[in-house]
Amino acid sequence: DQLFDNALNELVSVLNENKSIDAVFGKFIRSNKNIELLDSEELKESSELIIKQKPYWGLLWFKDLSQTVGPPGFLYRREVFKHLGMYNTKIPGSEDTALDIELGMRFNVAKIDKYIYLYFKHENATTTKVKKKKSRAFMQWPRLIHSHISFFLSHAEQKDYGEILKKHLYSSIAKM
Repeated sequence: DQLFDNALNELVSVLNENKSIDAVFGKFIRSNKNIELLDSEELKESSELIIKQKPYWGLLWFKDLSQTVGPPGFLYRREVFKHLGMYNTKIPGSEDTALDIELGMRFNVAKIDKYIYLYFKHENATTTKVKKKKSRAFMQWPRLIHSHISFFLSHAEQKDYGEILKKHLYSSIAKM
């Protein structure tokens, strides 16, 4: 994977200029080419800052996992980890997704419409190998059990979250 030029500076600037934002993320692109080989026409960006209050991003990411960005696209304030803790080691392979969803549920997160990183797709990638061996339902089940259910039980007022959780649980059971 690669970071785009000036990516960290862009993320730091957003946090420095917006004290109410707890984390910021940018765009990413999946490619089998290096950044230098990408066609600039593929990289449409506006640098617009999109600020949404919690739980907007958490619900979006939980509803549609394809919208999650991944750790290289984020910059968090240290205080976030004091409240969230670190990655849940009971869910290897999707611990970053679980953390991001909870982040979006509990903290104010912003998105900058700027490319931050390139996710390099190739056959020997760990994620690619795991996806070939396991169905997505079996991959998501530990995250649902060890992260999302416990979050919902301690935040029962999050009715929308509960509805999404129920859909994921029933869908996973049926697929497994």
